[in-house]
Amino acid sequence: MLPKMTNSYSRYGRIWDVLAIIFVIWLFAWSLEKLKEPTQLPPIYGERWSITSYTDFATLMAGQRFYEDGFTTHYFLPNVSVGYQEFSRGWPYYNVPQVSDNSAAYVVRVGSLPAVINGLLRHIGIDDLLAFYKLAALSSVIALMFWYAIASLLYGRITALLSLIYIGTSIVFLGLMEGLAGYSYDFLLAFGAVIAFLLAERVLAARRWIALAYSIAWLLTLLQAFNSLGFLFWLQAFFLGYLWIHHGRPFKAWRPLLFLTSASIIGLSIHLTLVGWALGGFRSMLQALPSVLGIDTAEFHMDPFLGWSGRMDLLRVDLIGIVLLLALTLGIIIKLRQTLPTEVLSNQWAQWRLLLVFLVGGVSFIRLTSESTVPIPEIPLRLLLPFTGLLLGFSIVMCFRYLKHADRWRWQFQAL
Repeated sequence: MLPKMTNSYSRYGRIWDVLAIIFVIWLFAWSLEKLKEPTQLPPIYGERWSITSYTDFATLMAGQRFYEDGFTTHYFLPNVSVGYQEFSRGWPYYNVPQVSDNSAAYVVRVGSLPAVINGLLRHIGIDDLLAFYKLAALSSVIALMFWYAIASLLYGRITALLSLIYIGTSIVFLGLMEGLAGYSYDFLLAFGAVIAFLLAERVLAARRWIALAYSIAWLLTLLQAFNSLGFLFWLQAFFLGYLWIHHGRPFKAWRPLLFLTSASIIGLSIHLTLVGWALGGFRSMLQALPSVLGIDTAEFHMDPFLGWSGRMDLLRVDLIGIVLLLALTLGIIIKLRQTLPTEVLSNQWAQWRLLLVFLVGGVSFIRLTSESTVPIPEIPLRLLLPFTGLLLGFSIVMCFRYLKHADRWRWQFQAL
């Protein structure tokens, strides 16, 4: 069972919360200044584009079509064609021959949420590229605050602050935080679903508020599935792992697990229904299923040597470092089993096992889908940010905890 988390350094009160808020505000202010600097200097373009510029442009085109033609005209699917083959059709033109001149190129591999949001923003008068990027950056920093709350509930404020700083300063997060594609919305939806779930499980007492929190978690999980496959497996791994650790058996809390799993299934089903609507029926929907699920096929084969492979340096910790830190924290827990109270020791053991849950959630996307082979390593590596951030923060806290409880100073150096 996962006991109620306690913080050994609670005497410092809300200092860690204030530091987290200051860091997030600074990060947002820094991102706004960064967005003023164009990636292509005048007189070429004079605009700023994120590292996912092609996908950003496709999202802009789809959002503009939603605004001009209506959502139902394009089946709520992103239409990324521009009318001539040499430019924005890009890889869809070379992989999917046009049925007729200037025929639409609908994206079925990912959900429609980013393009739908872009279309809705245009309806309220927001149509500037810089404004779109600012809103994406704002959603990313809000997601960071959600993450701080998640880590605080599970690991305490110090570990939460350390993981927040790690994620917020990582190249992976900074590269994706301003993008218009689903990659930036992934953080907000996934972390929002988890914090709503944890509020229902650990904080709220009144049944109506618990039901509301579960409903919010369900809705955000559904939107995540309708957005991209990115955190879909990550969310389900967390829900299952947390309930397993908290209740002692994997399916003892089967009702909330089934409820939240249904959100992902329904989200994917909605997207598949839209694909079938656009392509002409149920059979066409089944033919598109491998692409929607990100399964590598002969028609859409990607180079396995592209993407995240060999770019673990972007996480600032490699595979060997991860193994060593996991072994170090486990060794400290074992070493302190005779010193710490049973409740505290059980708490730390639960926290260590929860690290493995975050690891499984991150690795599952990389191993199960072909999207991890895209030539932008930040896309698959973003799934590992929660795990590596918690691992580094938890390792630092556990080392200081060992130093605090060690009998003699000479043994402290052996622990390190």
